[in-house]
Amino acid sequence: MGFLLKLIKMEKQLLYTDQSKINQSKTKITNAINAFKPFFEEYKQLNIGDLKTEDLKTFFIKPKEFFMMLLTKGENLKVGDLMLDPEKLYELLQKPEGVEDLVNNIEKTIRLDEFRLNHIGYIDHIIVSEGQMLINPEYIRELTDKYTFYTETSDQLKAFELVKRIAEDFSELKNLLKEPEYAYYDDFRTFMIKESNDAKKYDSNIEAIARYF
Repeated sequence: MGFLLKLIKMEKQLLYTDQSKINQSKTKITNAINAFKPFFEEYKQLNIGDLKTEDLKTFFIKPKEFFMMLLTKGENLKVGDLMLDPEKLYELLQKPEGVEDLVNNIEKTIRLDEFRLNHIGYIDHIIVSEGQMLINPEYIRELTDKYTFYTETSDQLKAFELVKRIAEDFSELKNLLKEPEYAYYDDFRTFMIKESNDAKKYDSNIEAIARYF
């Protein structure tokens, strides 16, 4: 009967939202936006159309392909008996001033390992809105859902409250250490309690208290 009671659901209650983790993820995307922004602004100066959200990945990863499709519309051109595909046609086109420099600058930058590692992977979480790059609101909602925790049983709620109290107590204990380095050389938390004769209970470890405090 006791086991069945533990399974009884209660109304879901919010336990905790880890705003720190959410902010860390948002900061990485903001850094990516700032890294891409010079190229984004340089494109706007070309006055050949607006970048859309669906353009960003190709524009930043394969800029030559992006401009090829933009300027040729992806179409072939027949000149006499010669059929020019979009790639060949792009090479022959007189491009708007600044296009080739922009392509070269992007290609040079994305070849840098640090740039690729820190920024390329976040393009999917960036949108274009009113001429600006922004963090996708849908991704922020996903982050919030991911790092928000709820309880659905009374035992979960009680366990959360107990563990929170234990964590606070251990933080206070850490501040009482007579030698702060003990917290780094030894996991002093494992010595604060010990098993008692009753398998369901723990006792305080007096010897450890004398050693650490």
